[in-house]
Amino acid sequence: MSNGDLICVIGAGISGLAAAQELVDRGKNVVVLESSHRVGGAIETVSHDGKLFENGPNSFPSSATAILDLAKQAGVDRDLIQANSAAETRLLYHNHRLMKIPTGPKDLLKTDLFSLPQKLRILWEPFVAKRKSTLPESVAEFFSRRFGPAPTRTLIDAFVSGIYAGDARQVGIEATFPQLKKMEDEHGSVIKAMRSRKKTGHGNKMTIQNFKHGLSQLTEGLAKNLGDRIKLNRRAKLLKENGRDGFTLTIEGPNGIEELRAKQVVLATPAQSAGLLLTGVSPIVADLLFDIDYAPIASVHAAFPDDELRELPSAFGFLVPRPSRMRTLGWLFTSMTFSGRAPEGVQTLNGFIGGALDREAVHAKAEALRYILLGELSLALGMTRFPQPSYFNIVNHEPGLPQYMVGHAQRVKAINKLLKDSPDLALAGNYLAGVSLNDCIKKGRAAAHILIGKPETALTKEGAA
Repeated sequence: MSNGDLICVIGAGISGLAAAQELVDRGKNVVVLESSHRVGGAIETVSHDGKLFENGPNSFPSSATAILDLAKQAGVDRDLIQANSAAETRLLYHNHRLMKIPTGPKDLLKTDLFSLPQKLRILWEPFVAKRKSTLPESVAEFFSRRFGPAPTRTLIDAFVSGIYAGDARQVGIEATFPQLKKMEDEHGSVIKAMRSRKKTGHGNKMTIQNFKHGLSQLTEGLAKNLGDRIKLNRRAKLLKENGRDGFTLTIEGPNGIEELRAKQVVLATPAQSAGLLLTGVSPIVADLLFDIDYAPIASVHAAFPDDELRELPSAFGFLVPRPSRMRTLGWLFTSMTFSGRAPEGVQTLNGFIGGALDREAVHAKAEALRYILLGELSLALGMTRFPQPSYFNIVNHEPGLPQYMVGHAQRVKAINKLLKDSPDLALAGNYLAGVSLNDCIKKGRAAAHILIGKPETALTKEGAA
């Protein structure tokens, strides 16, 4: 295959699909290479006897404008659904029971999560001096410094393990929660910044959303738009730069080894895969990518008759801080959050185990994981017996989620600086700046705009989203 103006997108996850859609909208000649038999990457909705499960991400907030824009382009915005009121309640397993996570000052004063001195320390945050050092800081260090160690050991630890499958002591605040770091830099206080946002109308309440038939509706809609530009079961094995003539890709496909000539390339693969392809093009960037760590995670789909989970509270789900010594990272109550996820009389849940502090969990025998997960679920719910699921399935995710270690933001800046010497090459993916679907879409679009010579447009769009 050969085409002088062809742009090749490697990877048909949400980042690659967003990049390809943006390029096609700009009238570019595009081909998308995907090593697996389907599009979507981490996004995969599966069904079983009338029950709907997500193998990867489960939902997104109403503030995720990049997702909403792409949903319109994919023609699936009409199938957007809002979460039920149960999703407004988030729980934390602490002191051997489930407790509601406070969402404001009134809830904070009432909660049993913290003692009175700990609550007063949290409320003292506006009077804590802004950090003067410019050295990278971990999430645990940032929150302990601003709010005290108590919320860091409970809430923050649980959020980091639940969102990033990471260790709050190792991941960096600048890469994982850049908005909070920005709040301190600009206002001197996170609480002051939040008050300011509320006054200006930026603190409006968010709702959780999905699509009627799951998140795969979005990726399948994009695939339909892109049509035969997508080539499945094509693994890029080698990338060679041809000077001003672009690149030559060696591809392994159904018909064996073939070559593809492309003027420009978007690498929308995991960091290590991108690094392998860049070893002959930009060895320094490749080394930087190889050093990005990933944490494996196992996702569990479970369905229970209502009678088996009488103690299940009306909530979005619960997170588990690592100091609790439970191995479970948390559970989402999926059928309680979204209507139409399970038949009447059935509750569906999505559990998680593994992560940076329990990497071997994904390699445990299925029966052992079942015993751990159901045992800890019964413990969290205060049950005196194991609940018996009518359906139970484990899906392993390897390499899993990228770990934004302390200094990760500086690593990404270095990568971007080095790639300025290669304007016909761009990176996209969840290992760069944000693991959310919204962030991945923005990075995919930004990669497309770099190739068409309008990076400022991408940055403007990214900031607006």
